[in-house]
Amino acid sequence: MKVIKPGHVYDLDNLHSTTSTRLQFYMDPELHDGESRAGPNCQEVLRALIDRVNYLNDEKPWEGNDAIIIHLRSALALFESRAILRKIERGELDIENVMLGKDGHIDLTK
Repeated sequence: MKVIKPGHVYDLDNLHSTTSTRLQFYMDPELHDGESRAGPNCQEVLRALIDRVNYLNDEKPWEGNDAIIIHLRSALALFESRAILRKIERGELDIENVMLGKDGHIDLTK
C-alpha cells in the first residue's frame, strides 16, 4: 500500500501484478478548505469486506472467518455509533424519540 493523500487516497498493491488499485475516500469540503473528493466512507469499505469474506468462506470455508466477520461488523457498528452520537451532539437526532423494538432497544429492522 502507498499513501497518496493521508486519510483520503491510497494505492493498494494488487496480488500477482505490478499494478495497483486506487482507493479514494470521500473528502468533505467543509473540513478541507473547500477541497472535495468523491468516494466511499469507511463503513462502505467495511460492508464490501464483509461481503468479500462471506464470498471467500463460501468458496473455501475456514472456522476463523466467523471471527473476522464479527470483528468487521463490530467495527462497522462503532463507526455507525459515532455517526449517531455526532447527530445527537449537533441536535439532528432526538434519540429518545426513535422507534423501539419489543426488547425495548432501538428497532434496527426498519
